[in-house]
Amino acid sequence: MSFTNMFTLGPSPLGITYAATNTYPVSDTMTWTKGRHTLKFGGEYKRQELDAPYFDVFPNGELFYLGVFTGNPFEDFLAGLTGLSAIGSGTNSLHNRANDLSAFFQDDWKVTPRLTLNLGLRYDYFGPTTETHGHFVGFDPSEATTVGLPATYIFGACGGAATCVRSSLAFRPAGNGKLARISKGSGRVVNSNYKNFGPRVGPSLTY
Repeated sequence: MSFTNMFTLGPSPLGITYAATNTYPVSDTMTWTKGRHTLKFGGEYKRQELDAPYFDVFPNGELFYLGVFTGNPFEDFLAGLTGLSAIGSGTNSLHNRANDLSAFFQDDWKVTPRLTLNLGLRYDYFGPTTETHGHFVGFDPSEATTVGLPATYIFGACGGAATCVRSSLAFRPAGNGKLARISKGSGRVVNSNYKNFGPRVGPSLTY
């Protein structure tokens, strides 16, 4: 049971969880000095895996006393008036995968005995996380609807307004081809970003 802005009784809603994270990096760098140039370059590939075979949220259910009926969450409890209840259901396992890639090139160019220019370029690719069994879902705003709800059913939560707005959310499985701008079969809820370039330019002057 949860009493808003007061206290919570019972186990954590995430109490029945287990997760193992594995990261497999491969990287290398090299430095090459030729004349007035000191060249540095390298890269890294990183495979990330998160396996959570037991990831239950609210597995035992929870009652939320919000204070919407009496103005006080504990008085709502004494009156037996809960404002919200929740219980977890469905598949409780996650097996997330992601691939990251980065590379850089830098040239420390000694233009004169006193002036050195640091020139470089870095690239990072952070691959979208996918779930091996297609358990990811994404919000589809085209399926969302709003309806007028009589304030008498809200017990004053609308502040005296004639109606409140209730939103019904719509979620679609990732990779089914119906999420906007997400390709079918990709298994992700965001698209890849291939534009993470970071140039570097800096002078160094000694006296």
